[in-house]
Amino acid sequence: FRDALRAYQQALAVEPNGVDALSALAATFLELDRPRSAIAPAERVVELSPDDGDAFAMLGTAYMLAGRTDEAIDTYEIAIELIGNEPELIGNLVECYASEGRFQESVNAGQVLLSLAPSAIAWERQGRGFFRLGDYEASVDCYRRAVEIDPDYWPALNGIGVNALNA
Repeated sequence: FRDALRAYQQALAVEPNGVDALSALAATFLELDRPRSAIAPAERVVELSPDDGDAFAMLGTAYMLAGRTDEAIDTYEIAIELIGNEPELIGNLVECYASEGRFQESVNAGQVLLSLAPSAIAWERQGRGFFRLGDYEASVDCYRRAVEIDPDYWPALNGIGVNALNA
C-alpha cells in the first residue's frame, strides 16, 4: 500500500486533477485505515465528478470512519440518489443516523435495508433503532428475527436480554 500511495502521488504530480489517481489514493488511505487522509482526495473526486455516485459513496465512508457522521449522512444520501438503494450504502446510512441520534430515520432506512438484504445484522440494527425509540415490542421482535437467521449472533442475543431487563 505504501508503494501504491507513492505511485498515486507521483501520478498526481503529473496530472493534479487525475480522477482515477485521486480515487485510488483515497481508496488506499481507507485500506490503510487512514480515513482522515482519504477525505481530501475523495472530496476532490466529488468536485471533479459530481455525477459519480461511487465517488460520493467513498467520500461518505471516509467521513463516517473519520467520525464526521453528519457530513457522511448528507454524502450517502447523494450517493443513494445517484446509485440507487445499495445495501452497503443503506447499512452505513442506518449506522450514521443512529450515531447522530436520528433513530426514526435509522428505522426508516433500516426498513429499506431489510427489504433489499435481510440479514442478522440488519435486523439487529433495526432492533436497536426501535429500542431507542421506546418501541420495545418491535425491538425484541427484530432481535428475535436476527437470531432466527443466526442463532449465535451475540449482539441480537444481547438486545433480547436488554429488552427483557428493561421490561
